[in-house]
Amino acid sequence: MQAIGIVGLRLRRKHRTTIADPSAAKAADLIGRDFTAVAVNTRYVGDITYLPLTGGKFLYLAIVIDLAPEQPLDLAPSRGPSRRLHR
Repeated sequence: MQAIGIVGLRLRRKHRTTIADPSAAKAADLIGRDFTAVAVNTRYVGDITYLPLTGGKFLYLAIVIDLAPEQPLDLAPSRGPSRRLHR
């Protein structure tokens, strides 16, 4: 798209969901940004994202992925960013 000058259209303002505490300790990079795994159930990653809804509200979505088959293990939608994943 960039090569031919096409850009996406953003209809909403960017929403900042997290404001980092500069004095807080940073989380360690336990996998060294190596997103490969040689066997199932040996390496997992997770992410939290939000999906805008009508009325200025958001649906938060947490996901855990097993890196060997690159398959989601668990998804947890929530109205707030503090929900725990349950298996």
